[in-house]
Amino acid sequence: MIAVRTPTTRLCEFAAVSVHDERVRIDGELDALSAPLFTEYLNSLPTSPEVIDCSGVTFIGAAGITALVEAAQRHPFVTIGSPTVTRVCNICGVTDALRLLPDMPSHPG
Repeated sequence: MIAVRTPTTRLCEFAAVSVHDERVRIDGELDALSAPLFTEYLNSLPTSPEVIDCSGVTFIGAAGITALVEAAQRHPFVTIGSPTVTRVCNICGVTDALRLLPDMPSHPG
């Protein structure tokens, strides 16, 4: 399956991604089933996203963490984490590698 850049693309039964400006948002589960599709989706984009928004991720497994870390090594982006993602990233020790933020900082003014 090759994901096409659309406002929302269903990766699998439990995960979807959407692109708005330079932000890719993931909703649902990022696991062994959806992580390879997410990687394929990122690689299909014409430009690298500035932000990977995982605030809608309800479950993340080892394959999801691996997909994010490998993507971060290829494309410099900031990751926004849901409480679930933040907790797992803290346990795995990858918060720095993902430049993980609990939410996007507000722009002054």
